[in-house]
Amino acid sequence: MCDRKLQQFSLVSVVDTDNQGVVPIRNGYRRMTRSDKILKCRIGKFGLVAKIKLLSARERGQCSAFDSYLVVSLKVDGKLVYAQELFSNVCEMSDPSLYAIEILTNRGVLVQKECRGKWDWTEGYKKGTCNDQSIR
Repeated sequence: MCDRKLQQFSLVSVVDTDNQGVVPIRNGYRRMTRSDKILKCRIGKFGLVAKIKLLSARERGQCSAFDSYLVVSLKVDGKLVYAQELFSNVCEMSDPSLYAIEILTNRGVLVQKECRGKWDWTEGYKKGTCNDQSIR
């Protein structure tokens, strides 16, 4: 989501299965299509460009049944903030996965918030931790 009025960019994981483990789409957000994306957003005076790649489900392999995404790069005014970062990984056997990114202004300072956690089919992203830091 890119909201110029709120001066915020957000990328949030969504999980929707037939069985269990649903994380619904938040109001104001939209589901990414199944192709690689370049997302652009203006947050106040800052320009953001994110390149996102779909990692499609596969027939074989560990944790291959679900799509996940790769944040190929996310830059703010040309400064690299993320590179080659796995996003929305629901593999229970993996390390904690990045499942939310928010970039917003706070009193003119650009702030990056990220959340990571391990996916659990009954609880969603459990034991998630979110951290904030300013982007200079």
